[in-house]
Amino acid sequence: MIATPPTITGPPASTPGTRSGTATVSTSSASPNELPEDDRLRPPRELDYDSAPLFEQHLRERVERGDGDVVVDFAEVDFTDSSGLAALVRAHRDLAAQNRRLLITGTSRALRRVLGITGLDRVLHLVDEA
Repeated sequence: MIATPPTITGPPASTPGTRSGTATVSTSSASPNELPEDDRLRPPRELDYDSAPLFEQHLRERVERGDGDVVVDFAEVDFTDSSGLAALVRAHRDLAAQNRRLLITGTSRALRRVLGITGLDRVLHLVDEA
């Protein structure tokens, strides 16, 4: 079964802090607890080979356009494969080169396990908001 890519709707992608389809953006340097809910990038429920390219495009736009940290909220993500993880690693690398951070919130126990197995829990900035 081939997944249909998400439809991009809403304000133009060039407007910081706006929602576009399945992703919202954060270019703020505030801590994740201080960010409004609409100021986070939200991946699709299944971040996989089919959906990762659009998600990565949103990440890349925020890296290139912003000057603060980028927050990705995984609270509603049910599954991610290596394509989704690779997008996170590339964004992390690009942000680190600019002395910025990729902050990942809302990680499930299953995602934390995958990140631990791959060693990415020691590379990516996981934020516990509890």
